[in-house]
Amino acid sequence: MTSASRIPYQIKLAAIAAMTSAAASAQQQVLDAAPLAAPRNIVVVKGDANAARRDDSVSRIVVNRNDILKFGDPSLLDVMKRLPGVTVNDLSVRLRGLGGYTQILINGERPPAGFSLDTLSPDAVERIEIFRSATAEFTTQGIAGTINVVLRKAVSKAAGEMKLGIGAGPNTRADDASLAWSDKSDKRSYNFGARFVHSDNVAEAHSIETEHDPGVTITNLRDIRGFNRNVSNGLNLNGRVNWSYDDGDRLTWEGFANGSKYHGDGHIVTATLIGDRYPYPDETVRASGDNWDVRNNLEWLRHLSDTVKLEMKGGLYGTRRQLNFGRSAYDEAELSLHRMYVTDAKERGATWTGKYSLAVGTAHSVAFGWDTSYSRFQQREVQLDAVLPNQGSFNFDNGYGALIRRLAVYLQDEWKITPAWSLYLGMRDERLEVKTDAYSVSATSSSHVFSPLLQTLWKLPGNRRDQLRLAITRTYKAPELSRLVPTRFYASYNTPVTPDASGNPSLRPELASGLDLTYERYWDNGAMVSVSASARDITNLIRDKVHLQVDRWILMPENSGNASVRTLDVETKFPLKSLFPSAPAIDTKFSASRNWSSVSGVPGPDNRLDRQPPWSANVGADYRVGAWSGGVNFSLAAGGPIRTSTTQLNSSKARRDLDTYVVHRMTPSRQLRVALRNVLKTGTETLTKYSDQNSSFERRRALRGFLNWRIQLEQKF
Repeated sequence: MTSASRIPYQIKLAAIAAMTSAAASAQQQVLDAAPLAAPRNIVVVKGDANAARRDDSVSRIVVNRNDILKFGDPSLLDVMKRLPGVTVNDLSVRLRGLGGYTQILINGERPPAGFSLDTLSPDAVERIEIFRSATAEFTTQGIAGTINVVLRKAVSKAAGEMKLGIGAGPNTRADDASLAWSDKSDKRSYNFGARFVHSDNVAEAHSIETEHDPGVTITNLRDIRGFNRNVSNGLNLNGRVNWSYDDGDRLTWEGFANGSKYHGDGHIVTATLIGDRYPYPDETVRASGDNWDVRNNLEWLRHLSDTVKLEMKGGLYGTRRQLNFGRSAYDEAELSLHRMYVTDAKERGATWTGKYSLAVGTAHSVAFGWDTSYSRFQQREVQLDAVLPNQGSFNFDNGYGALIRRLAVYLQDEWKITPAWSLYLGMRDERLEVKTDAYSVSATSSSHVFSPLLQTLWKLPGNRRDQLRLAITRTYKAPELSRLVPTRFYASYNTPVTPDASGNPSLRPELASGLDLTYERYWDNGAMVSVSASARDITNLIRDKVHLQVDRWILMPENSGNASVRTLDVETKFPLKSLFPSAPAIDTKFSASRNWSSVSGVPGPDNRLDRQPPWSANVGADYRVGAWSGGVNFSLAAGGPIRTSTTQLNSSKARRDLDTYVVHRMTPSRQLRVALRNVLKTGTETLTKYSDQNSSFERRRALRGFLNWRIQLEQKF
């Protein structure tokens, strides 16, 4: 067993005892206390989100439904790239530019392994909450921060909406249709939604591979051009039913299901310009698969008194991912490779959470809660190569199962000390155990992390506009399951930039101590400005390292050293009328982040954390006049080199995205939305390099970008 906690046991006991004593004392005061508003759960925000953000003792950015839907994005992943302080790299959503350190939650819960935001429709989302500092209620596995996606819950009246969308570009076609319906009676309310998506996408990539000897002479040079077409169909279903009772109690069922099927074909041509001839110069690839996710939750809210309530939620979920991949290669019309690759992964699990909260007078909101989950994960990967003359084969049959148990308990107290000063105190104790079985290899990985948390809000005297926030946190990141499994996956053409891969069951969680300081200023009409500085010091850092074992290169994760992260965030949004009363109805927003990081044991410069952009920015404006409205958004994420070890270097080109939309309201219940995405036709360019005393390998890859358009008809009924 590996203990990830460095806090002495006596200190933990003292802290827990102190919080427990405070909760008991508060309980004694309940009978004599005046009722307090319900303790902070996930607050339903209507209209201006600044009201909740301004007075919450916990630092939180709220993105409302109008902002989520205005560009008519086909997936929630497209929405994320326009949020303040957020960058999107492929399918990775990042706060502070840190992908694996950013926690994504759905209704306050971690989604199953393999879940991606590109499968979630924006229509199903009520709001998005961005927590730059950790809270005890949510798992503290968000070192960079937490993004909580809250699905639609509130139903005020009977309503329905239908949307039909068509999107296209030089490389893509995307069509979708969605239907949503909600209704309400005295005791019951419900909402259901369904969405079908069809997409046909073409990708074109160009790579250059170069190998040098110690004398900088090029020994191998290859030009690689790839073409791939992928067609997919997806269906998303979601529903929620609420039963209300006279005493304020509520029973809620909530469920959603996502399913998709896809198939693709590709062609890769490799030309050897210098050096040894590549054994697979003409390749065709074929892929097909299907994915599905199903989740059901049952939630019970019980009011024990005017100031005490109990919330419990239990859930069952299941996921499955299947892939069939075929690869055939020819060398001068002779078959040189015929490969079949099949993977089948499935997970089944259950969750149970609870929260006991009480209001103490008008000053305290105290809560105790638990969060537990149990899941089984199974995966099998099979690779079979046909036996061909003078050709080797890389056959393997890797299968493994995993049992994952998690248990966490927490205490938190939101204390309004004075009208101008509020304090949030919390602590969370979380244990995680992963048992893996990979045929003849078994391993157990355990971790235990204790997280004390403090956040405070101070409204500066003399005005109602200025306020300061301070947060001191302890967070962590547990290794992903795939990184713990000790099975080995073989590359057909083994080099330092295309190595074999294996997990490491000895990995320990990464731990982080955090400090955040924020200044905020608010005006009328939703105008605000925020400046935030933060620091994270990470220990037990997990890095992927390439080693030469016998005669093959292998990539394996390791705990290697520490890292420090420093970030400066600036955010502002305001209507022009707040500055110039006669200005047109234009709402503006701007955010920018400057990121610094360094990794011990890796020589500088550029020894930053993996794929972290040094800086990013986001600027947008929206305008409404009569039946017309529109807007534009420009986002930028810097690139540059990142050294991951003494021998490895990765680099990427800066990304620039310009999106725009126009909406015409034809009738009170019907409108037409037109949007343009990637107006600048930005593609991606990356560099992977390995250098030692014997040789140097590098791969440069470029993926073309295209302008895409989308038209969407929206009808309410």
